[in-house]
Amino acid sequence: MPRRPLLSIIAPLVALLLVACSASSPVTDSTPDSPDATAAPASGGTLTVGRTAAPDSLNPGSGYVTESFDIWFLVYDTLIYTDLRNQPQPLLASEWSVGEDGRTWTFKLREGATWHDGTPLTAEDVVFTFELLRDFESFGLFKVYADVLERATATDATTAVLTFSEPVADTDERFSSVPILPRHIWSALGDEAAVLEYENTEMIGSGPFRMAEYVPGQFTRLEAVKDHYFDPPAIDEVIFRVFGNGDAMVQALRIGEIDLIEVQSNTVVRSLQSEASIQVEVGTQAALTDIFFNVVTPENCPPDVGVCSGHPALQDVRVRQRSHTLPTSSS
Repeated sequence: MPRRPLLSIIAPLVALLLVACSASSPVTDSTPDSPDATAAPASGGTLTVGRTAAPDSLNPGSGYVTESFDIWFLVYDTLIYTDLRNQPQPLLASEWSVGEDGRTWTFKLREGATWHDGTPLTAEDVVFTFELLRDFESFGLFKVYADVLERATATDATTAVLTFSEPVADTDERFSSVPILPRHIWSALGDEAAVLEYENTEMIGSGPFRMAEYVPGQFTRLEAVKDHYFDPPAIDEVIFRVFGNGDAMVQALRIGEIDLIEVQSNTVVRSLQSEASIQVEVGTQAALTDIFFNVVTPENCPPDVGVCSGHPALQDVRVRQRSHTLPTSSS
């Protein structure tokens, strides 16, 4: 899920973004994908983002909702990131390569990367993170990225080598989706149960924002790391504010209490498009929809697998192909 720069993390995660012209200056996306790429980006100030749900955990091994991911990938860095065109770009790793066997990946880390507590970030942290994912039975939605990891080694302080048991095709997603964790903190927590129960309220990361204040169910405030080794933010802080319902959040946008929200209701979008103080951005979002067909008949149903309905129509491959090509809508 991680995307750099900062606005690439927040904005493309949603299909519809609404930016209010309030006391905080809106941030302008100056990437080549933006129609205002030549405009000078805003600098300083606070970006307040409205949400109708709170993060379920600050621990990447225990959380699952989008609201948690948005915070993790501002506080933690990944080896690489994918840009708005879904192309891999350097982040914590300044360069990387794959061996002739297609299984061994070598990452050269940037000089000067540090954790928010001042401890140097090294290849040992990368090794620790990927080994943790491999060795634990569970670690949220990140466990899958080390599913075929054979070994991880640090040949020196800035070189990490990841070797998989077989060539992997999803390397861009794999290496841009794992938040690198500080070994000096997480290794002291104990066994898997203790790690997964860790509340992680201090959130010591290496990303462009550090945890400043967290009130469960109300808001999360992140401060910019102005001396970040690679991606120092232009703004001063980001606040994720939680509202009890969508109507309250939209009203807060209208009166200028917050700067940005996600809306997936066409009715609300149309009502806000006529307001001079609000800029409505309608865009697309990369997504994947899986359609599963229950084609197993009851007489062939293996034990303990659930219900095998095997509807006769679904036995016809032409029906399944037609269903797969039907237009869908996210509205």
